[in-house]
Amino acid sequence: MREEHTGDEMLKEKGGAISADTFKRLYLLTMLAGFARGSYGLKRLHKVTYIAERKQKKLRPFEFKKFHHGQYSETLDEILDQLISIGLITPIPLDTSVRMRTQLPDDRTIEWLEGGMRYVVSDPEATTFFTRIFKSISPDEISAMRSVIEEYGYLPEQELLERCYKFPEFKKVIFEETIFESNLPDTVEAPNLSEDECEELEMALSPKFISAMRKIVEGMDSSKLDLGRVKEVETPV
Repeated sequence: MREEHTGDEMLKEKGGAISADTFKRLYLLTMLAGFARGSYGLKRLHKVTYIAERKQKKLRPFEFKKFHHGQYSETLDEILDQLISIGLITPIPLDTSVRMRTQLPDDRTIEWLEGGMRYVVSDPEATTFFTRIFKSISPDEISAMRSVIEEYGYLPEQELLERCYKFPEFKKVIFEETIFESNLPDTVEAPNLSEDECEELEMALSPKFISAMRKIVEGMDSSKLDLGRVKEVETPV
């Protein structure tokens, strides 16, 4: 007799899970894909991501603290660097970039490039694929992203900063204090992906795996070994 499965059982068989870091890469890549012309400056990306997270409180991938230019997430910077290293995001220098300097309350002086880069997706086809996956995992999040980008994504930078300074939770904390923590679990359920598909996604968005594969390809390309001269050996059945 053929065993019948209920809809819930079939969904359970299909559903897998991805790591928090992979979800963060998917989230930020999808966020940047929502900018039709790219994100002008890193500060803008921080602020728009912050607003999306405060709007959609259920799942917050990045922590944010109060910094000298508003809401800032160290983890977001790390994930952005990973997406750049994988080759999914490209930073393009802006002609209008200006080196800025400011003195912090503890007398430290810091410098940064004001509006120094425009961050754009490098591979639209791959990004569309990953965005579809993200939407299948977290449809509410992508809706929040798109509405926030539409309202805040291309405001003049000073206006964007002023709006962010006015948020009540920002006013309540002191300099370098955390505004809110990430509430992302160690693993995120992906009900529309199988376990094998989740493993493939992990590898496709893993900086370590991509780097290792590149080194193997570079090694093969530079090798003097002529694979055509390697004798084939029959494998006993």
